[in-house]
Amino acid sequence: MTQPIFLTFKIERKASFWYRSNQSARSPRAGKKGEGVRTSPETGGGVGDAALNFWTMTETAPQTKIKFYTTGFAGKDINDLKPMLSVFGAVLIDVRFSTTSDAMRWRQIYLKTLLREKYHHLPHLGSRVFREGRAQIQNLDLGIKILLSFNANAVLMCECDNTRECHRLLIAQELWNKGFEAEELKTWKPIDT
Repeated sequence: MTQPIFLTFKIERKASFWYRSNQSARSPRAGKKGEGVRTSPETGGGVGDAALNFWTMTETAPQTKIKFYTTGFAGKDINDLKPMLSVFGAVLIDVRFSTTSDAMRWRQIYLKTLLREKYHHLPHLGSRVFREGRAQIQNLDLGIKILLSFNANAVLMCECDNTRECHRLLIAQELWNKGFEAEELKTWKPIDT
């Protein structure tokens, strides 16, 4: 039975390959039978060189630009959330420090059940002192790094309806500083054209 070939791309515009084969024990560089052997143009290969060396690439696959959206759930209908995420091809990033809410539909357990793998809570981007009327983000740098590691369009959601009084404005400004666009979503309903 043939095992899959896994491709990973490097920033230096060269391809690196992971090749797994049941015959890998025949190679003197291979470990135990069935272990993966790394082959790449730089290393001179390993098992499967003849089949894989033609994959040497001069360009990486085209990267699509990640888009970020910010929104607050106050005054919004939970039934519009899932379709809105589908329209943007995005995951939901909950940027509240604490995911509790008076309304069950806005609690983490409900959102996780509703959205499954499209829901992520990122407390590093939450405001620790939101009740005092000022924003103090838990760990903005780490939160942005984790956010970018999702490598997907994302809707950053908290409770506040007014962006000017919300910590997500600080997050959006940091994304802008890093060269990303962050657009505020006032409504979750589709716009009729």
